[in-house]
Amino acid sequence: LQDRVFAKLFEAAEIAKFTPKEREAYEESLKYYRDIKNVVDTSREEGLKEGMEKGINQRNIEIARELRKNGISIEIIIQSTGVRPGLRTILNTQYTSSQYNFLNTKSSIKFIRNLS
Repeated sequence: LQDRVFAKLFEAAEIAKFTPKEREAYEESLKYYRDIKNVVDTSREEGLKEGMEKGINQRNIEIARELRKNGISIEIIIQSTGVRPGLRTILNTQYTSSQYNFLNTKSSIKFIRNLS
């Protein structure tokens, strides 16, 4: 803890010695660093959220297929899993992981409508 305090004090003392031009360059680089860090952090959060949504949707489709194999009606499956009604045909078809990713996109709605 003391090492961190002394390191911050030393850094502040070094910055205090900067010329006005060096200080301006330092503040610009600090602003640039913070901007980049915010972009990376936001992108990471959005990527995690999107991945979770895709995983949940894929799992719901898997559950829906299992329920259908066990004789549960399509209406109850849709109500229980939240799987869209247009996925009726998909429940009876096997798909690869990349095809699941397509099915989880908005552009899949037109594709699904054509299947039904």
